[in-house]
Amino acid sequence: MDAKSRVRNRDPYLDFLKGIAVIGIIVIHTAFWSGQSYTPEWLQDLSLFLDVPFFFYLSGWGNSYSRKIDINKTIKRLSEMWLQWILFLLLISTIVCIMPAHFTGFANVHNFISAAFSFDVDFPAFPVIGGSIWFLPNYFLVIFINTIVLRIIEAINGSPKTYMQIVAAALVWICFNNIFLGLDIRYFLFYSLFFLMGCNGVGRQISGKRLAASLGFCGIGIVAFSYIQNLPILDFQNAKFPPSLKYACISMFAILIARYLEAYIKKPCVIFAHIGKNAIFYYFAQGIGSSLIYRILPHILSAHWFLTWLLALICNIAITAVIAESLSLLYHGLNRLIGRLNVR
Repeated sequence: MDAKSRVRNRDPYLDFLKGIAVIGIIVIHTAFWSGQSYTPEWLQDLSLFLDVPFFFYLSGWGNSYSRKIDINKTIKRLSEMWLQWILFLLLISTIVCIMPAHFTGFANVHNFISAAFSFDVDFPAFPVIGGSIWFLPNYFLVIFINTIVLRIIEAINGSPKTYMQIVAAALVWICFNNIFLGLDIRYFLFYSLFFLMGCNGVGRQISGKRLAASLGFCGIGIVAFSYIQNLPILDFQNAKFPPSLKYACISMFAILIARYLEAYIKKPCVIFAHIGKNAIFYYFAQGIGSSLIYRILPHILSAHWFLTWLLALICNIAITAVIAESLSLLYHGLNRLIGRLNVR
């Protein structure tokens, strides 16, 4: 499928990768939240090889199929995502209302509106929601601002790659000089870099030799930046918050492998592709699933930690799928209803 046809139709491989990325997030949160007490640290660290930066790269990858930067299209996409967030908050509020008294939700309408705009939520019964939603405001900011900048560059016939290089240089500077005009802007620069990599097609058409060399280079980077940051080599979590150059090297593994496998996966798994098409609903829903595992965990404990974690992961994916598919059906059903009312 060439770039032109992919503009008209969804790229199944890209949807497949988004589905894999969503499962990766569920794996991380199963290991780090409910699994914190029994999973080994090496499993938690290894799970971070497939994390949020991969989402930003895939967003840029999808953006690269467009011949021109369309700000209106980006605003529409972000607006839809915001409405989906509102729908998710309404669903959570409904769930909390019908559950026992110790499941507390929003105290009043003001708190609901605040959560809708600030993405600051605190559900004691669903702690993973608040712990994972930090991704959303960063996503909005990175996509919106970079789309505007890329449109300006396009208008003056500039080079998007030059802008990406400027962002990369700024990230290196900020990582070694944490404060810039009194602000810590590493999150924006870090995730902008991965979005721009996807936009510029960085990592396309990777051969086996190039993949091995690139992975080796990233491995050297992990060791080098571990020494510079005074971190153990396998301590990935502290390299993630705030994002660092070590975490950038870690995140490149998934990107390089995904680009290498593109030439070999001709018919991506339809299940993962379906999850990828509904990635935002699954991302919201995993906050509920990962939280409910706390209550399920005592009933699935086994003699071996891996079996416990595997069973918890399967339960988490099942709960997430049910909630995500319900959200998707509700959202698209409301869209169809509104469309019919507009026609009348």
